[in-house]
Amino acid sequence: MKHILISVTLLSLFLQMGCNNVSSSSGVFSVKGKIYNTQGPVQNAKISIDNAINWTTYSSDNGDFEIKNVSEGKHTITIVKENADSSFSERSETVSVYSNTNLSLLLPKPVKLLNPQNITVNSIGLVWETTDAEDFVEYKVYRRDTPGLDETTGELIYVSTNKTDTTFEDTGLYSDKKYYYRVYVMNNYGKLGGSNIVNSATLKGNLIVNGNFESNSNVLDYWNISGSGSTVLDSIVFYQDNKSMHIKTPFVSSGSSTTLLSETIYIEPNKLHVFSGWFKIEGKKTADLNLWVAIKQGEHVTSNEIIIDDPNSWRGDEFSMDWANQEFSFYVNTNEPIRIMIVAGTENVWIDEMSLIKQ
Repeated sequence: MKHILISVTLLSLFLQMGCNNVSSSSGVFSVKGKIYNTQGPVQNAKISIDNAINWTTYSSDNGDFEIKNVSEGKHTITIVKENADSSFSERSETVSVYSNTNLSLLLPKPVKLLNPQNITVNSIGLVWETTDAEDFVEYKVYRRDTPGLDETTGELIYVSTNKTDTTFEDTGLYSDKKYYYRVYVMNNYGKLGGSNIVNSATLKGNLIVNGNFESNSNVLDYWNISGSGSTVLDSIVFYQDNKSMHIKTPFVSSGSSTTLLSETIYIEPNKLHVFSGWFKIEGKKTADLNLWVAIKQGEHVTSNEIIIDDPNSWRGDEFSMDWANQEFSFYVNTNEPIRIMIVAGTENVWIDEMSLIKQ
């Protein structure tokens, strides 16, 4: 009888010891810790191990979390903190679980994209705060012309590997059009976070830079010139204000002489645009036409154009036209940039108050 009691007692002790060490013998453990950034504990961050639903939880108001029954071995733990302004921070790390594990996990502070600035008819300036991520590799800036912007729906327009490079001017935009922007912060393994989304509309107005020629900047800063002539800003002959653009083309007796100016501009496809300008002509005819103005996209010339010419005159004949307004409207159906082509075939052509406006 004594031997039976001793055996039962030993069996009970063995079973009790087995229950007290169930986590070790079954190979499952607890993973807990704290989530924080440089401003303090991060609450309501999503913590997931191997993206498993049963190994997913959220941090408390103090940034604490615990995930139980995690199998032993190497796992990937991912922390994501989403904010009300659509910005977010995230980080993924490899964690080895062979016992109950306590972690302290640092999230980068979300990058804030500030309100756009220096907005013009075809450009928008962006500024964002510097990331505090120590493993920063690059910024990526995305743009879209409708809401719902992320790295899959937006167009990548800028990449910078300089941590302090937090400005970008987005140019070549369509006038009077809204655009949405977002900045992503990357390390060697993927995203560390995304900024809030901001939007702004370009201004409605003249797409021709310095179309009234009142700025003292060089005309050739915006226009390309070819042919035998030259251009100057004229403060003696002008239609309005104080200056005009004067195109001088020399007459040559042995053949035609023309001066060609062109400016490249991006305009929105399938939208009506109106080109307008004031023109004055004086002097000998140097080519087949006194003046030709047209819009060219690639090798295609739009159907509407300006032709000023005396069909009964010949090269060398005198021609004179006082200030007159000329305009035409047109569409384009692709996003290829256009060129405003001005071909002067008279010794002196003045242009003032030139504009290109989306209707």
